[in-house]
This record gives sequence, C-alpha cells and structure tokens, in this order.
Amino acid sequence: MAEGNETWEGGAVPLLGESEIQAQTAANDILTLTGAASHTGDFLVMQNSTGTEYLVFNQLSSSANNAVHIKVSSTGAIAANASVNANAILVQASSKSKLNAVVMYDSVGGVTSAQVNTAVAFLGSNGTKAPTYFLTVGSTGGPGEGAAADNGFLDAALTLNAAATKASFAGLKCLFGSKAYYILAVPDTNLA
Repeated sequence: MAEGNETWEGGAVPLLGESEIQAQTAANDILTLTGAASHTGDFLVMQNSTGTEYLVFNQLSSSANNAVHIKVSSTGAIAANASVNANAILVQASSKSKLNAVVMYDSVGGVTSAQVNTAVAFLGSNGTKAPTYFLTVGSTGGPGEGAAADNGFLDAALTLNAAATKASFAGLKCLFGSKAYYILAVPDTNLA
C-alpha cells in the first residue's frame, strides 16, 4: 500500500490525509502513547467513517474488558480459503525466522513473588458457533489442507512400541461445558 505524505517538515499529523512517521534515532521507540493519570479510555482505536470500531488496543486492568479487541464486521459470509487470508491474526514467517513462540503466556511476568491468580484458559471458545476444528495441520495449501505430513509440529506416522501402563500418559486439561476432559499425551519412550 502507498505511504501517506500529508505532513510537512515535522508538522503535526493532519486531520485529513495520510502520513508516514520515520524514525531518526534507531534505538528510540517510533511512537509512544501515554495515557493520563488514571486513564480509562482506549489507547488506540481503528474505526470506519461512521465510528464503528474494528480494532481496539486497551490497557488490561481490573476494569478493562479486553486488551486487544478485533471486531469482524462484514455484510456477507467470509469463507475460509486455501491461502493465508481470512484470519483474525496472521503470523507469516520469513525463510530465516525462528521465533521463540507464536503466542507466549508467561505467568511469572518478570515478578518473582507469588501471583494473585492466573488465567482460566490458555485458549477459549464461546457460543454455539465454535470453530469446526480445535487445530488444523496440513502439508499444502491452506491450514489443514493436503495430506498430513511431518512438518516439525506433526509426526504423521507414530506407533506404540508396547502396551501402555497406567503411568504412561500426561494430558492437556480442557474444560468442555462444566466438565474437565483430558487430551492424552504419550511420552516418546512409549513410541516406536
């Protein structure tokens, strides 16, 4: 997309027109938003010309609803497709990137003292129109398309090397409705 250039020699960002902010000092933050004392408003809002908010960045505090709120607004159905489009969030790696994690939850947060509480769920889904799949992995095309194949995340041809014992499994704890369920995880010592 084209970059805006409606400012002139460091003048203020215009109320109309497009702008680009260029950094001059490499070590400095390019843009900082500082709230007022006891700030309760949103820090950044992206909206259409009628004021409908599409993306909101807020502080996450005891009085805030969501730190990031993405509103999917469409007059028609958005169909899943075989490309990287139609995602609420897309992280597209370069050929040489190596991230520590795509999403990281750190319950310590740099604080060594005991935490008051933690999150109820790492991932959540609410309502009767939940996603069709919890996770999709595919070898070609879009997510979950093509034959299942080894890709670093999925090993498509595992077999048990012996009968499982009572102490053989770990599990991912899931809350389905009001009951806890577990997705079993088999240690590699029990796999061929």
